[in-house]
Amino acid sequence: MRFVEYKTRTFRWILALMIIAGVSLRFAHLGSTPLSEAETELALQSLDWSKGIANFSVSQPLYVGSTALLFRFFGASAFLARFFSAFCGSLLLFIPLTMQKRLSGSKTLALTFVLAFNPVLLSWSRLADGAILVLTALLFSLISLCHKKNILTIFLFCLAFVSGCVFFL
Repeated sequence: MRFVEYKTRTFRWILALMIIAGVSLRFAHLGSTPLSEAETELALQSLDWSKGIANFSVSQPLYVGSTALLFRFFGASAFLARFFSAFCGSLLLFIPLTMQKRLSGSKTLALTFVLAFNPVLLSWSRLADGAILVLTALLFSLISLCHKKNILTIFLFCLAFVSGCVFFL
């Protein structure tokens, strides 16, 4: 099947459409539903950090720190509380592109489809939580290890580790 080869225009269009659809599913109506109790707790920790209030009970420092930066510059909202998780979930869609030398065209399309429309990954991407951050950092650290980028591997693994208690679950 010729349309599944990397260099064909059809392959690129199908891949781009799947990535666009996956990103849109992660960001569509992101701030329309109210935050759950666990999401609210993390969002309030982020709000405290953005205002410079010391909070020593932070369980997910990577999520709280990145969301605190967003709150500091753009104000607090449910959309921004979930933005960093949706962004990291969207980064997962680019994993097949980083593995093009090891995957054929049809495998790349299949993996992109699974990553774009997997209900578990979609729900984790739409939660104000650090689970998707850990998964993204760990997967990209494994990919950088496969590409023999040792410093990047260590950096991404440390990011996953800094994600807090979710890393150990």
